Amino acid sequence: MEDTQTKTTLGMPLIGLFQMQTEFFTNAIDGISTEHAQSRISQNTNHLTWLTGHLVSCRYMLAGMLGLKLTEPYPELFGNLNGLSENADYPSLEELKLDWPLVSEKLITKLGEMKDHELTADSPMGGRLIDIVEFFAYHEAYHIGQMGFLRKYFGYNALKHN
Repeated sequence: MEDTQTKTTLGMPLIGLFQMQTEFFTNAIDGISTEHAQSRISQNTNHLTWLTGHLVSCRYMLAGMLGLKLTEPYPELFGNLNGLSENADYPSLEELKLDWPLVSEKLITKLGEMKDHELTADSPMGGRLIDIVEFFAYHEAYHIGQMGFLRKYFGYNALKHN
């Protein structure tokens, strides 16, 4: 039997999450000073600069798992899930966020084009691809929540949804 499905039904809620988180990410770093972007509230936490680069990197990683051939801008700093490095010279928030709209649009478009059977296929990380996509959506929300907390901690307005 021919598969005539042209869009995913399984991925639709995830597309909505990624669209919302695209906006939240942008709003989370809006207006943050360089000093606050690089500040850690303890030795056990990440700073906003690292969180920003990490989330951009993770979107590139997920896009690659979905078959998109995109080049991550700072793989030496954030690729392979690299953690925060005390000695790294991180780019500014402005530089790090440049690729966010590009990778976000391509990732969301790709998810919308995928068929359910593609999303339920095995992923490169084991398990079904949809499970990996769900994890990445959760992972983003977790880190965007950290970014929102840091905004408030440094005295900025709360994270807003437009």
